[in-house]
Amino acid sequence: MKKLIILFSLLSSLFTVEAIASCTYRLNVFGDTEYSCDNGYNGELKTNVFGEVEDTGSGVTYRKRKNVFGEIEGSNGTTCRRNVFNEVTCE
Repeated sequence: MKKLIILFSLLSSLFTVEAIASCTYRLNVFGDTEYSCDNGYNGELKTNVFGEVEDTGSGVTYRKRKNVFGEIEGSNGTTCRRNVFNEVTCE
């Protein structure tokens, strides 16, 4: 489940950057995901005590919605979900 949240978080946070860039991701010793992009955008995805994922790069906090669609909602109003083609879309 954490991987799903991280995936949605990464995709959502990339849409807030002016230009999509090539990024590198890695897990640190605490189990958090650090990312660095070639356009200088970087940050860390940390899970807090409420199970929400905080993106230190964008300042957005993501949480899983309690509905049948399994949507991920960002504190900036972004909602991400998978479509029938298994693609992640964020609005």
